Amino acid sequence: MAGIEDRLVAGDGSAGRAAAILSIVEGAMLLDQARPGTALEAMLFLARVLDGASDVSRITLRSSGTGNVRSFARELTVLTWVRQAAWMKIVSKTAVPGESMLQPMLARAAFHDSYAAPLRDAGLTPTEIFLRAARATPRWVGRLMDIRNAVVRRIGLQDVGGMADGAGRPASSYQVGDRLGIFTIFAMTAQELLLGIDDRHLDVRVSVLKAAGDGSMRYVVSTVVDVHNWLGHLYMLPVGRIHPVVVRAMMRRAVV
Repeated sequence: MAGIEDRLVAGDGSAGRAAAILSIVEGAMLLDQARPGTALEAMLFLARVLDGASDVSRITLRSSGTGNVRSFARELTVLTWVRQAAWMKIVSKTAVPGESMLQPMLARAAFHDSYAAPLRDAGLTPTEIFLRAARATPRWVGRLMDIRNAVVRRIGLQDVGGMADGAGRPASSYQVGDRLGIFTIFAMTAQELLLGIDDRHLDVRVSVLKAAGDGSMRYVVSTVVDVHNWLGHLYMLPVGRIHPVVVRAMMRRAVV
């Protein structure tokens, strides 16, 4: 697009999500065949982020000029993806925390995993963290849950609903025994929320734990699955692969 001037404007801040931004820009260049000049703008922004000179939470786009609408849309897609990637938190695989209520269950677990992400608002309770993640559930996760529920009803397993079911209530209104999303609340403390599902093929427990590490706060989402029979093992073949993708997607989108 002739004459276009795109600027990424930011203040001071963190470089923690530079790798995610870079991967998005590279993907945009390949998939949208973006003009190299636009990609260069994004790379220059990345360099500023890596130098600690830019705050990825405050990005504005100024464009001017005339030209082909499709070309402009491609360029704008690149910069929009950069903006979205800037908000994406780095979610890392970790071990189930030693202080978690899940620890006694690990010995008999057929499946377990754990993921950590930065917690910017240390004042949030574990319930508030889960609610924000549930409300940010991607649409494709909702579709997967619909498919899952339709299939398992045919074989006599629980239809657990959707991740965001009942997530509109204030966090302070929830108590042990209440339903929260697809789960039942099993325990609540100032540092940890324990959720679960019990069914005839397996039992699931999910922990949302606030933890300190490397001088900053983070939250850790851990899952433990206790399989009862062959149906549970069969069920976990696809779910064991899909589950980590779903958890990471929800944690990246959660504003916490």
